[in-house]
Amino acid sequence: MSVKENKELVRRYLSADANEVRKEKATGKDEYHSPEFKVHSAMGDMNLKEYLQLMETLGSAFPDFKYSVDDIIAEGEKVVGRYHFTGTHKGAYQGIPPTGKKVKTEGIGIFRISGGKLVEAWFAADTMSMMQQLGAIPKQ
Repeated sequence: MSVKENKELVRRYLSADANEVRKEKATGKDEYHSPEFKVHSAMGDMNLKEYLQLMETLGSAFPDFKYSVDDIIAEGEKVVGRYHFTGTHKGAYQGIPPTGKKVKTEGIGIFRISGGKLVEAWFAADTMSMMQQLGAIPKQ
């Protein structure tokens, strides 16, 4: 795939919302991930199954969640996306009971693409801000 096509794949991926994630799970179709997909983050390394479970948990806690793309930069098989996440906390998340609060946080993902699919990703997200917005951590 060309750099332009790789950027478009990541743009579509980072623009996903909770409904799209649920639809993919229900149909078993995955237009984005290679079966060998691996994630690296502060939460640890995850395989595709573990990552999809995390996304399901996120969708249960924030049923209206949405990712929006702020920047996309690409070179070769790697694409970097800066994004923000918004959602309303309506289900338990990391031991925090639902608060009904709306949250907005930012993150960066670096993706490696091969054969038109995401094969590896590195994520850094501002989870401290999210926890502060949920009231789990005091604001400094």
